Amino acid sequence: MKKKILIVENESRQAKLWMTKLEGEGYKVSWAENGKVACDKILKENYQLILTDIRMPQMDGLELLDWIREKDKEIPVIIITAFADVDSAVRAMKRGAYDYVKKPMDLEELTQIIGKVFRMKILEEENVYLKKELSRKSGMLVVGESYEFKKVMDLIARVAKTKSTVLITGETGTGKELVANAIHYNSPRKNAPLIVVNCAALPENLLESEFFGHVKGAFTGAYEDKKGKFAVASSGTLFLDEIGAIPINLQSKLLRAIENQQFEPVGSTKTVFCDVRIIAATNVDLKKAIEKNEFREDLYYRINVFPIYLPALRQRVKDIPYLVEHFIKMYNIELKKEIKDIQEQVLDILTAYSWPGNVRELENIIERAMVLCEKDILTTDLFKMLENKNLESRSPLLDVKSSEEFFVYRNEQSYSESKRKFVSSFDKNFILKTLKEAKGNITKASNISGIDRKNLYRKIKSLKINPKTFKEVANREEN
Repeated sequence: MKKKILIVENESRQAKLWMTKLEGEGYKVSWAENGKVACDKILKENYQLILTDIRMPQMDGLELLDWIREKDKEIPVIIITAFADVDSAVRAMKRGAYDYVKKPMDLEELTQIIGKVFRMKILEEENVYLKKELSRKSGMLVVGESYEFKKVMDLIARVAKTKSTVLITGETGTGKELVANAIHYNSPRKNAPLIVVNCAALPENLLESEFFGHVKGAFTGAYEDKKGKFAVASSGTLFLDEIGAIPINLQSKLLRAIENQQFEPVGSTKTVFCDVRIIAATNVDLKKAIEKNEFREDLYYRINVFPIYLPALRQRVKDIPYLVEHFIKMYNIELKKEIKDIQEQVLDILTAYSWPGNVRELENIIERAMVLCEKDILTTDLFKMLENKNLESRSPLLDVKSSEEFFVYRNEQSYSESKRKFVSSFDKNFILKTLKEAKGNITKASNISGIDRKNLYRKIKSLKINPKTFKEVANREEN
């Protein structure tokens, strides 16, 4: 579809010259002889760009710019200015104009500027679409300020426009299918289907037929020909969720289908060709599965072209307040609530929890609290079950292995690796016990341990220990 441009210029001969040039570049161009006529046209028609002179009768370019910004803040406006009126152009830029060009105008320069505007708009729209797609299924990744969050967003943006096979790894509830959706709908294949197969949810004897289809009579119950997911996803994307659950005897056929883009339906000798992008996901360690002969090494390297690791929520604790805010806004709409705030102590509880169910669990907790909430603020009493479950049973103290437990695994690692892990384990064990004794007070812990406060704080941060946990435990024990 042609981009629509409105030229606002009181000199008709000049305007027609620009129109001829821009129409020759493939744009659909309209003309308004002054600002008031332009306003009428803008109300009736959707333009993708406004090109306006500054000095015009009745309504000048700056007044028109202000009016446009009131009506539609997103539409780009390019200001045309005389050489002696650059100050006005600068004022226009401060008021929201995208760029300005000086008379007499170089038409080639004008087309380059307009082309740049539309390229930037495409990028902006793609970014908005990506965020909407990421929020579509709960906003699992859509908000955050942590380094881990930004890294994932960057990887999605980089790989989306390619044909590369992607392997998404991460714990349950981190948003693997959400990322697959975002990659597909920001790729050149976005208008073709995205087909999802949960490999762990299907019986082993049906997986081959599910992937490649079958012909009538291929097995008991095959009463008619059926297309498989590879055929249905042709020209689009096939998302293989929990790929680690695929039986080893089927993996060679899957490898051939991915590598050569061809397969045979069950019961047929006819080769079918396809054009499918593969995105795979798993929450298991495929390298360990390879060592146990449960997963083919060649298939692993074929799907692991572009890996994306989704961090667990406990690895991006910094994002919890942003996610909570997002879920409150979302469920205010869905539940018709007007919750405006959350107690600071609630955030302490949420950031102290280890979140084995990750963002999905956080969303469920917030939804439950909002259903029960009868005020306009979420309070600690709504999170008692989480507090009771977490503060002791999920205390960081339980994650620490003694040195005896650690050395059970010494034969599996080199000397340097064993030493590094032992020292790390000792540091964590020592600091955790000191913080427990100090009831979470870092200054007191520094005095007890003899470690400089700054060094202690750095170690606590490096080991991802939350001192607030110990304060909560101490308070519960005292009560």
